[in-house]
Amino acid sequence: MGVPGEQNSGNAAGEPSKPKTQQAKIPAESLEHKPAPRLLSLDTFRGLNILLMLLVNNIALGEFTPATLVHAPWNEGVTMADWVFPWFLLMVGLSIPFSVRPEDANPWPRVLRRGAMIFFWGLVLQSAMEKRPAFTLGVLQLIGLAYIGGFAIYRLPDRKRWYWIGGLLLGYGCFALFYPYPGGPGFEEKLNVFRWVNETYLKEPFRLAGLLSVIPTAPLVALGALAGQQFVRTRQLGLAPTTPVPWLLRVGAIWWILGVVVNLVLPYNKPVWTPSYILLTGALGLFAIAILTMIIEVLDHREWTWPFVVLGTNALLAYVGPILIKFLLFKAWTLPWGEERKEMHVAALDFLKLHGGPVFGGAAYTGIYIGLTWLALAYCYRRRWFLRA
Repeated sequence: MGVPGEQNSGNAAGEPSKPKTQQAKIPAESLEHKPAPRLLSLDTFRGLNILLMLLVNNIALGEFTPATLVHAPWNEGVTMADWVFPWFLLMVGLSIPFSVRPEDANPWPRVLRRGAMIFFWGLVLQSAMEKRPAFTLGVLQLIGLAYIGGFAIYRLPDRKRWYWIGGLLLGYGCFALFYPYPGGPGFEEKLNVFRWVNETYLKEPFRLAGLLSVIPTAPLVALGALAGQQFVRTRQLGLAPTTPVPWLLRVGAIWWILGVVVNLVLPYNKPVWTPSYILLTGALGLFAIAILTMIIEVLDHREWTWPFVVLGTNALLAYVGPILIKFLLFKAWTLPWGEERKEMHVAALDFLKLHGGPVFGGAAYTGIYIGLTWLALAYCYRRRWFLRA
């Protein structure tokens, strides 16, 4: 995303060469061309997560969908589909050390503007889905708020960062288990303190249900920032590309162990972002970054990365674009289908399943959708059109 895939991410690799005199044609104010060195392993991580997001959001196999591509039920573990959102937050955090300029005495106006822009794009998506101006909390709105909170933690002195990360997760977990709300305490799907707070205070009239999730997600952004700091220091000091890997593996192992332990008391749970879920998915993200760093930066196997770089360098557009097209075009336009009319995407899926069966037809629909999205983003990449917050 524009913020989950911030510019300024290391040294360039895997990009097609372009004449230095080529100028970008910018179609809108929010589309900007800022040529900057990038770190290929981080762009690849972003791209892999975007691909996983597109797959999870557009899977069309019905009852044949693999369980790992469906979000886990309440308190029943973590699937691959549950990695996507936490890894977006890590992506946001990874960009922070690259975007903070040493000469900036006060970066807060730029940070607040960026967080507000992410929030704004979330409102645009929500309004498109509801077909009316809407103010509510969604994925991008939560990311924007968590970005601001994570940046605030990152700006603290080194040791205080970890105190705040641990304190917020511990406090959030204790609140979940012990707060004496009416009918509680308890931690069931229909009986938990977060549901009570949302229903009692946040849902109406403010439409801010889920606001408490900023508390555990900001530490995940801060973790990404601390990981990004390892890469910045490596580049600034001219150290070996393996330098960040021990930190990633060590911190990842600690978070993994803590997640397993906390899960015994407060289970992995995506809907309310339990600390165990934060710890586990944060650890998995650090492990993934470490593996990609070894493959790409250390072993220099870069030739396979370009398809993912196309997605990772334009992550905000990769998230916003398909959703807007789906709700403003595919769900708005209808096609004749027998004696009735169906939404364009439903008619396309039915056609493919009619001629290819529920598995092959559904897979073809998902593959075509992702393929067309990638081609559109590849065109934007070639033209240097990037949607930034």
